[in-house]
Amino acid sequence: MANPFRYRMWDGHEVETTSADDRVEKVKGFNFDQCNSALAVPNLQKSVERAVHARLRVLGNPYLRQTGEES
Repeated sequence: MANPFRYRMWDGHEVETTSADDRVEKVKGFNFDQCNSALAVPNLQKSVERAVHARLRVLGNPYLRQTGEES
């Protein structure tokens, strides 16, 4: 799965959103696949993980694939 926080800039360089605040904002527009990819990102910040779980609930999927927990 591709890291949903990684993207290409206009000059071809790949960059990654790393701050928790920026990642939480980005999660607000994620689909199911992007949420599942985000949960697989190593060392994901807890606030971002909570935002992904909340996004999955909004999308109608309370099953949290990475942890197997429901919140």
